[in-house]
Amino acid sequence: MSERRTDKQRNSPWGGNFTVTATTEADTKTVLVDDEEGNTIYWTPGDQISLFNNSGDEVVFSTNLEANSTVATFTNDATFDAPESLLAVYPTRTDKETTYDATSNTIKTLHIGGTQTAVAGSFDPRYAIAVGTPKESGSTELKFKNIHTLVKFTIGGESAPTSVKLKNNGYRMIVGNFDYNLTNNTAT
Repeated sequence: MSERRTDKQRNSPWGGNFTVTATTEADTKTVLVDDEEGNTIYWTPGDQISLFNNSGDEVVFSTNLEANSTVATFTNDATFDAPESLLAVYPTRTDKETTYDATSNTIKTLHIGGTQTAVAGSFDPRYAIAVGTPKESGSTELKFKNIHTLVKFTIGGESAPTSVKLKNNGYRMIVGNFDYNLTNNTAT
């Protein structure tokens, strides 16, 4: 169930009690579980998202899930001055500061790391970047969608290598910092 914010709520700072409900679109990845229905996408215990406040700065929101779920409620960990329309990023990164520039409608300094930890049947959740927007105007129910592609491959044989290196032959960067423009859905 989504919440609607009143003008008073929208224009006042919230400290530790502003909540949002997060869902995923069909192809969004937080954690991938292979089950009888195919691959199901779940939010997991310990997940955090960042919402951008009126100044365009990140505020961390956490979930208290005890088991994987397709829907999760997140609550702010610090004061949150809610903007007119909510905007969120998954996952929250502590090693990079991401901001939102309303003038250009761009999320700045997102990061895909070059060294990722393999997860059998899934992916390193720290690098599956998704953007959350309201399901409807004024709602605190956010739908998340991945903004990049994941590469899936299988290694066969008797023993697995200790590392795998992917190369794109220098055509375009596949890891590093990037900005994401929400108007035209492009990364630079």
